[in-house]
Amino acid sequence: MPLTADDRYVVAKARIGQLTFRKRLIEKYNGACCLCGLNFPQLLVASHIKPWAYCNPIEKADIHNGLLLCRNHDALFAQHLINFDTKGKIIIYETIARTDYPKLFLDENMRITLIKEMRGYMLAHRRMALGKKTLEVIRLSMSIK
Repeated sequence: MPLTADDRYVVAKARIGQLTFRKRLIEKYNGACCLCGLNFPQLLVASHIKPWAYCNPIEKADIHNGLLLCRNHDALFAQHLINFDTKGKIIIYETIARTDYPKLFLDENMRITLIKEMRGYMLAHRRMALGKKTLEVIRLSMSIK
């Protein structure tokens, strides 16, 4: 197919094994978001708990390092706006106003099934969230001075 003036070739970095990881998570969670139960495949994301960029090759493929989330909850999780405690209960960070919970399909009583093999990954995710929040506070205090 020839290039036009509006086209260009690009080199893209692809995540090897991501399709297999997704298929395994779809099987594990019966094709539904593990948080809200949405079972619309086009809107489900195979999300790594410990972010892909910080994983070794084994962690990247480990099914216990994954959650099947709808796009909404995946975005909230990836941006460290929500998290989960060691028993799978949702943690909603204060950056989200309570009045926005219904708009984001969030409820303080939500939970996921968090088995023992997932806890280390979730701890890594929470530590990253705390580090991010600490950096935001430092930036804010520096801008006030």
